[in-house]
Amino acid sequence: MANTFLIKKWTRLYRTFDLNKDNVLTIADAILFSDRFIESNNMKGEQAADYKKKYLEWFRGFFLKGEEKMTEEGFVNKMREAYNRDGKEFEKTVRHHMSILVSITDVNKDNSISREEFGDALKAMGLVSFDNKYFDAYPQVKPGFIEANLFLQSWVEYCCNSNESNVSQLEKARLYGFRIIDSI
Repeated sequence: MANTFLIKKWTRLYRTFDLNKDNVLTIADAILFSDRFIESNNMKGEQAADYKKKYLEWFRGFFLKGEEKMTEEGFVNKMREAYNRDGKEFEKTVRHHMSILVSITDVNKDNSISREEFGDALKAMGLVSFDNKYFDAYPQVKPGFIEANLFLQSWVEYCCNSNESNVSQLEKARLYGFRIIDSI
């Protein structure tokens, strides 16, 4: 059963992606993020169009779930229903969605998230600058690079781990980051 720890994390996730802060997720939030990300990565032409298409598809699938708009209560309820119906299937679905997000965040397709890619994603979330402690909280395969699968795993654990007393280092990094983002 989904507990208060999970519900709190899902709520924080929802609020983080409500970029225009109108308390409703719509495609406008996704467009705002994708436009900022495209600009900060100097994407042009086909690359920009491809990124935007993939991001909007991801956002529609993960957040809007077939709806035109999603309230916080609606999102949390859909997450709770799916989690309570079948936790293993829920984790599989989250892993699928987050693998898409990680893949499109990895702009240069080197199977790692660089400090720059990470920073560009945070800028797209609305942070003008960010504390390097967030990035540095992740294990790095080499200085300045997080292996994409570890980054993916941090998302999965964040969305799926219901045990507040058993939080991995990866999830701790994600939890720390969401506290930073909450401040914008």
